[in-house]
Amino acid sequence: MPPVARTGAIYFEIHNRGETADRLLAARSPKAGRLELHTHINENGVMKMREVPAVEVEPGATVMFQPGGLHVMMFELAGPLVAGERFPLELQFEHAGVVQVEVAIKDPMAGAGHGMQHGQAGHHPAGDGMKSMKH
Repeated sequence: MPPVARTGAIYFEIHNRGETADRLLAARSPKAGRLELHTHINENGVMKMREVPAVEVEPGATVMFQPGGLHVMMFELAGPLVAGERFPLELQFEHAGVVQVEVAIKDPMAGAGHGMQHGQAGHHPAGDGMKSMKH
């Protein structure tokens, strides 16, 4: 990634192991001045990125944040995204409240060009060096 990049994307999974639905309302991190929840839509054959107000997570469901779909878009980066480094991410849920996770920055070329920054985080995170948490 060029050192002058001012944006990045965060990809992860949310696992709702609870018995009630929840909604991801927002994300915050000191790594960026602004974070937005985004999705991609097909508009007349052209894929476009759009902000979404919240992401529903039904009980027992897993929601994937991945290239070409849902993701957290980072704007006004506080510094370059360096593969191998980690940074904190707060996920604000309607019912679960604030969930603190850590994002591992991955080389975008290692993931077949899946984005500028790829991390694992989530309501009940899984995989890739993430801490386990319960609510």
